[in-house]
Amino acid sequence: EWVGVGTDVALVRFVAETLHHDYEATRGLYQTNVTKRQWPFNSQKKRMSTAVKKENKIHFFVKGAAEVLLEGCTKYLNGGGHEVELRKEVHESMRQRIDVMAKKGHRVLLVAKCEL
Repeated sequence: EWVGVGTDVALVRFVAETLHHDYEATRGLYQTNVTKRQWPFNSQKKRMSTAVKKENKIHFFVKGAAEVLLEGCTKYLNGGGHEVELRKEVHESMRQRIDVMAKKGHRVLLVAKCEL
């Protein structure tokens, strides 16, 4: 059972239960022989970020307000867990779903990554 901040626990459960992804194995990839830098949540930018340098690549992870982060996305994970291009109609559909959930008072988060 996961213990911690509610939103973080919900994200870990989503990864494990919905995407059927081994969270511990993924986390382990970024725990040894790496350089990390973290930026705490910033209320103006509405996000928090972590950069991890491993094997001459920088992996950048961001968690924050979906309505803000979605604008910078070019790909997404589809229902099968595959990374695909974020087409205009899918972007608009996501935007509408975010708006509906936000109007109901739900906190809507988006998690993004990129490799530099």
